[in-house]
Amino acid sequence: MRIAIEEAVNGSDAVISVLGPTSASKGLPISKGMQNIVGVMKMYEVKRIIATATPSAADPLDSFDLKFKLAVLMVKLFIPSAYQDIVTTAEAIRATDLDWTIVRLPILNNKPKQGRVNAGYIGDGKVNLYLSRADLVDFLLCQLEDGTATQNAPAISN
Repeated sequence: MRIAIEEAVNGSDAVISVLGPTSASKGLPISKGMQNIVGVMKMYEVKRIIATATPSAADPLDSFDLKFKLAVLMVKLFIPSAYQDIVTTAEAIRATDLDWTIVRLPILNNKPKQGRVNAGYIGDGKVNLYLSRADLVDFLLCQLEDGTATQNAPAISN
């Protein structure tokens, strides 16, 4: 697998990772994969990473929001390995010297692109529980040029 990561990263200016666990995941496959990605990025001197996570990866700028608190609690109780993998992955990214952005996602849907994404932090009234995959893609690609979220972990939604 590491050879495939090397081939993907070599010659790149940035990495966008949408790795995420499933309810069937065992252990910490996403955080292990991210460790491999970060190692290869350092080897090829690629500094920019944009990675997705969920609100399970809390941020110091978050405040209380009942709907998100309940959603995170459900994940933690019913799929604890996925919860731990998300948290561990976000911690690993934050611990690097890379120019990172962790984009925290709500529930994804297949609705058409709305062309507008709300970015903020849990409990600030800007984000809700849903996001279209099409708008997610646009947001991630915009982060390649827009450095305002570097070293931050905004939550986004429609």
